Amino acid sequence: MDLILSFLVILGLLSILSFSFVFLFRGKSNNSPRFPPGKTGWPLLGEAPEFVALGRNGTPDRFVRERMEKFSPEVFKTSLWGETIAMFCGPSGNKFLFSNENKLVASWWPPTMDKIIASKDSQNDFTLLIKKLRKNLMEFIKPEALQKYVPIMDCIAMQHLEREWSSASNNTVKAFPLIKKFTFELVCRIFMNIEDPNQITSFADKFGILAAGLLAVPIDLPGTTFNRAIKAANFIRKELSPILKERRDQLAEKKVVAARDLLSHLLITTNEDGKHLTEMEVGDLILSVLEASHDTVSTVLTFVLYYLADHPDVYAQVLAGFSIPKGWKVQFETLPRACSMVFWSVYSTHKDPKYFSNPEEFDPSRFDGKGPLPYTFVPFGGGPSMCPGSEFARLEALIFMHRLVTKFKWERLNPNEKIINEPTPIPADGLPIQLFAHED
Repeated sequence: MDLILSFLVILGLLSILSFSFVFLFRGKSNNSPRFPPGKTGWPLLGEAPEFVALGRNGTPDRFVRERMEKFSPEVFKTSLWGETIAMFCGPSGNKFLFSNENKLVASWWPPTMDKIIASKDSQNDFTLLIKKLRKNLMEFIKPEALQKYVPIMDCIAMQHLEREWSSASNNTVKAFPLIKKFTFELVCRIFMNIEDPNQITSFADKFGILAAGLLAVPIDLPGTTFNRAIKAANFIRKELSPILKERRDQLAEKKVVAARDLLSHLLITTNEDGKHLTEMEVGDLILSVLEASHDTVSTVLTFVLYYLADHPDVYAQVLAGFSIPKGWKVQFETLPRACSMVFWSVYSTHKDPKYFSNPEEFDPSRFDGKGPLPYTFVPFGGGPSMCPGSEFARLEALIFMHRLVTKFKWERLNPNEKIINEPTPIPADGLPIQLFAHED
């Protein structure tokens, strides 16, 4: 079972390699920074157009690999989102950044994040939102909380598969949009205690538009990806507003308990000045957690299906590992535990044949034994910026895959389907598959 758990976690995480963190140097000198070799591209836009284009063509790693080969395998200069950036590469770069955050470096995010996620009426920028979210979220993703989510996640997974997959016409589905529907429904239930499908559906589709703009070229003109993302975020806030007002009234009348979900908790939370968070601040925080907690997990699950379809031998091992009697219970302890600018990208090690032989090949065995060298496999980041929801994501993925694998086998209908990045990797056609139900 440990092998199967490791396989699911690691395989899934390999699909989110496009996620990166950006850091801001805390230098004591006022002198201009000395940048390493590289190029800065177009005025204002820098190399962002190529960065985005390569992602949409399914080859985001080329941006990093080509520059590592041309300039330096350790660090090179580029320009993204209007900032001149030094891109750190390799295990030494990972170790330096993870070991020195809040000492020599501090987290910084592209201005697109500020303009999309942080509303203009709020007093928060994206960096401050992330700090507030970490502080308030931990109560709901600690081990004791995760244990109580198991039956909820399991129930939602079973209902979703029965409603959306078992009843599919000709037993064919597009897996990616259905998985996104599942993960979004799950986080709405757990973090906001919302079950009404009409409320969920009313703004769920907008999150795909929002996500596509997070790392887009920041040109706010009608028709651009960035402009559409801003409009999508504003639509979601508008849809959230009556939900926040209704929940605030319920809390005032003591019809709900504040500690039961994140939304209720945020509505009674106070800032440093002792004042309650405003509706806009709560909306921004909810927008942040909904985006972060469903988009990447959807990608993870999609690529688990993608690779299992091509490797029936591995699927058989997974199915054997998931042969759990009815009434199963997860033993949580057995589960395995997301001034000059510096850009950090996992591509500099995850796709480097020096650390992972034949990195483009599907090979779960590469993680057997002692596993990767330190600071080479870092899908959840590290240090203070390590993804706080990693265990939540792992649990969600394991439960969904248990229900899916024990219910169906499947085949990919388009073996030549292209992978694009918007900004996470996704199958261009939504991963159409043919389902085959197991005999009872």
